[in-house]
Amino acid sequence: FSLVLFEDFLYALYSEAHQRRARGELDLLSAFLAPGVIAKMKQAPQEPIQGVVIGALRYVGAAIRGDGSDAMASVDVELEVNLTVQSAKGPASAYLLDRWTLVRRANVRSRSAEKARILDCPNCGAPLSAVIAGHCSQCNKAVSTGDFGWVVQNAQVLRYEPRPPLLTTEVEEEGADL
Repeated sequence: FSLVLFEDFLYALYSEAHQRRARGELDLLSAFLAPGVIAKMKQAPQEPIQGVVIGALRYVGAAIRGDGSDAMASVDVELEVNLTVQSAKGPASAYLLDRWTLVRRANVRSRSAEKARILDCPNCGAPLSAVIAGHCSQCNKAVSTGDFGWVVQNAQVLRYEPRPPLLTTEVEEEGADL
């Protein structure tokens, strides 16, 4: 297990999940997101995402359940994030505090540094378009089980706060009226 590679993977997956959610393409991430997570994320507004900035990642729990080759590792993380969306009124921002629970077989090795940020079939490397409902048509394996890599089993929005635009050049300065 490599903590650095795990965090690289998680940052890439989180950003990609929000980008694809906004485009209605979450099903393409079925190798990494459980069906319940996809369904929950589809309920969020589908406004185009202009930016995802992860400001903090905290580990809030980790466990190994089971024995031997059946042992499953789980990690609970909280992510503090600023999203910039293109709404009907122009750019808008939101602060999110999310908690994700990721699971995989305890004996699965981390992806190499070159592949940590690449989202493809975790077993054979086929493109995401080959993975339908967690099953890869190239290697004929169910890849959303945690047998080949991390899968988000639960995603929970703990806090959502709309904010004025943060990642644009036209933000009114505050506190300079003296």
